[in-house]
Amino acid sequence: MEQENQVKHVVREETLFAGIREPIKSRQELAPRMKSVTEICGDKALGPLVHILRFDTPVEGFDSEVGFPVTAKVNAGPVRTHTAKNALFFVDAPGASGNP
Repeated sequence: MEQENQVKHVVREETLFAGIREPIKSRQELAPRMKSVTEICGDKALGPLVHILRFDTPVEGFDSEVGFPVTAKVNAGPVRTHTAKNALFFVDAPGASGNP
């Protein structure tokens, strides 16, 4: 049986986003940041954990931001809140859009 690849697009409306934005050189650097941002955002997190990679910035490694859409500003430790603009996302990972 052939598995159908269903790529979906999602438009994210402008929203508050709290995250840790620092360059990374390897995936191993993500786990501690994910744990930290999850603990710091706590019950202000409004959706799933998001990892944003920006390819148009001149940094050594990858310009990485890990965080959550939030209900209110969270500025503690390495976590900073900003307004994320409207954006179009493509989702194809199982479960990423709520689908199995």
